[in-house]
Amino acid sequence: MGTYYHLSCGQCRQYLHFGKKLRKDNKDKLQGMYSEKTNTWVNDARIWDALQAFLLEHRGHVLIFDNDDNDIAIEDSVEVELDHLLKIG
Repeated sequence: MGTYYHLSCGQCRQYLHFGKKLRKDNKDKLQGMYSEKTNTWVNDARIWDALQAFLLEHRGHVLIFDNDDNDIAIEDSVEVELDHLLKIG
């Protein structure tokens, strides 16, 4: 099934989901962010826009980038979706 990566804010109990780590052009890369609006994985400049919106919204908070193989649970957190972040960014 694979290992999935996320950036989470423990204070707000929210996270960004980046999909799986992929090997492309001899480099490890993240799959991107999933768009519910288009039902596709996005991996272009919109990711940077969404990430900036998330970082600005959570400035001053402790953020953790991790994967689902570790013990940092996000089950009780809410995923912030790409399409939402692009609206507010």
